[in-house]
Amino acid sequence: MSKYTPLVKDMQKDLKKKGFKISLEQTYQKLVKANFIDVDGNPTKWTIENGYVGVEYSYPQGMQASQEQ
Repeated sequence: MSKYTPLVKDMQKDLKKKGFKISLEQTYQKLVKANFIDVDGNPTKWTIENGYVGVEYSYPQGMQASQEQ
């Protein structure tokens, strides 16, 4: 699995829309440093508990519970 999960890609896309020139690797590194994601690109428990990401990111590869079955 890639460390560039949908969360990382979405963040980079949002930052680019706001005028930032940032690569996926830079986005990934900043999110790890800020404790928003772990080294595998998944949101940390703190990020989920504080509502920074939705529940869909707590399932494998960004799938919602209803899609998992």
